[in-house]
Amino acid sequence: MSANIVEQTKEIGILRAIGFTKYRLYWLYFYESFILVFSSCFMGIIIGTIIGWTMLIQRVLFTGIPMAFFFPYIPTALVFMISIVISFLAVLAPTRMILSKPIA
Repeated sequence: MSANIVEQTKEIGILRAIGFTKYRLYWLYFYESFILVFSSCFMGIIIGTIIGWTMLIQRVLFTGIPMAFFFPYIPTALVFMISIVISFLAVLAPTRMILSKPIA
């Protein structure tokens, strides 16, 4: 996220010149970071669930013992909450560094 924000310094300058406040830019980059982190978490959970389910089906097939599939709801909620915190922390320092400079 830091490299992304540093690469977009010209765009940040243009947005500030047309009237975006520092507060709005913080939130803009927080949203961007959150979408990246949240989508990665979501895809990881979906892929892990599919792999876990197929491994369970394979084990049932090999052993013949019926087993139930369990989805970990609490760790999933925890991952999504942590993704919000990580998104905020990933944006805070680089955005503050860029926004402390003058627009020009």
